[in-house]
Amino acid sequence: MSEKPFVSFFFQINSLIAQLADANRDTLDQQNSTSLLNENKALKSQIDDILVIQSQLNTDVHHLQEELRRKETELGNAQDESKRLRFLIDSEKSRLQNILEETQRELQMKSAALQSLMLVKQVNNLGFKSGVLL
Repeated sequence: MSEKPFVSFFFQINSLIAQLADANRDTLDQQNSTSLLNENKALKSQIDDILVIQSQLNTDVHHLQEELRRKETELGNAQDESKRLRFLIDSEKSRLQNILEETQRELQMKSAALQSLMLVKQVNNLGFKSGVLL
């Protein structure tokens, strides 16, 4: 009978040791769980920050694409205007070239007529000086 209380006491000690081990394991699990929850919270915060940045980048890309379309339209309009002005300049240049050529022909004809008149005048002046009328 003396062994029975000892065995009972031994089982109680073993039971307390097992409870203590379970409590330690539960504490470690709780610490690990708390650590994982904190890490999860930090990761969710980082994801939220990344989503905000992504949204801003998407908005920036959209605005840049709109600006690019506007600039392409402006460039197309400027190129069309440049072609139109180049055509007008070429037309005006051709018109002025024709006027210049016509004026040069008229000048040559008037110069030839003037030379003829001057020659006639010289001949007439020579004729009067010699006393002969022509």
